[in-house]
Amino acid sequence: MKHVHTFESFSEKHVNENESALNEANTVYVSDPKFTDETTLIADILKNVGPALNDLLKSNGIDYNPITAKENRNRIELDSNPLTGKDLGIMQYGFKNVWITSFGGGSLPQINKAAGDTFEFSPYVWFNLHYSYEHGAAWMNSQGSNGCSLYLPNERTSNIYYDIIGGKFLTGSEAEKRKDWK
Repeated sequence: MKHVHTFESFSEKHVNENESALNEANTVYVSDPKFTDETTLIADILKNVGPALNDLLKSNGIDYNPITAKENRNRIELDSNPLTGKDLGIMQYGFKNVWITSFGGGSLPQINKAAGDTFEFSPYVWFNLHYSYEHGAAWMNSQGSNGCSLYLPNERTSNIYYDIIGGKFLTGSEAEKRKDWK
């Protein structure tokens, strides 16, 4: 049985609008029997967030290299092998490599320390989907790197949300419809 608890703080009322529409007012906390502590929660996220992102990309027509995740300073970093050479199509003549990542977000879920014996956590992890690229084809000297937001088809933003209990990603428009996350 899932338990939902909300907690509001002054600082959470003033969240940057570019971060997440779902974080504007309240932090929602849930509990789930498969997560008994922070260690099991984080291990599950790190194991499943990469394959879940690959599934989201694939369902939106993007076939990409396997994505993995690791924890770094209370954040989830996404990693993959970049596309290079002929896999870049015509872009191979101007780019050395291109890879999908996140640029913003990825903070580990908040834990409700006031929940007593019940382990409660925020139910999703927000990411800003992004792709990065290194200028200069493989045969050229590198000319720097850059990146930009990656908007999935029919989306207004590059926001995506990892549903911790469901083990899958939701697009921004799908997440906005989740009444239990607000």
